[in-house]
Amino acid sequence: MAQLRPDIFTVTSESFQQLLDHESRSVLFDFWAPWCRPCRELEPVLTELVTLNKEAFVLAKVNIDMHIEVAKHFGVRSLPTLLLVKDGKEVTRLHAGSYHLDRLKQELGPYLWPTVVKKKDASHQDAI
Repeated sequence: MAQLRPDIFTVTSESFQQLLDHESRSVLFDFWAPWCRPCRELEPVLTELVTLNKEAFVLAKVNIDMHIEVAKHFGVRSLPTLLLVKDGKEVTRLHAGSYHLDRLKQELGPYLWPTVVKKKDASHQDAI
């Protein structure tokens, strides 16, 4: 497993379980391939998302051309696929095409920042 930054890893078939076993934060798996244009377009968005929220999760990049076993393990059938694992269990899966940052925050927020989302929802209720 190569660590590109403290919050971004390149995961291999041999290292993905080690990351799950030793990482205390949630793990957002990014299943991608070099030939996948939507995957390449999503990369800077994911980097920004993890930069803004590094205390909540790490990003684990899986090149399926090189590590198809990890994709098979998780049943990934299309690209790009984002898979969020929290406390060793899959909590959500996104078949992300051209997601922008706000949409990813909206989709992943309830799993990564539940107290923030609940507070926001409660304040929204007061305004109604």
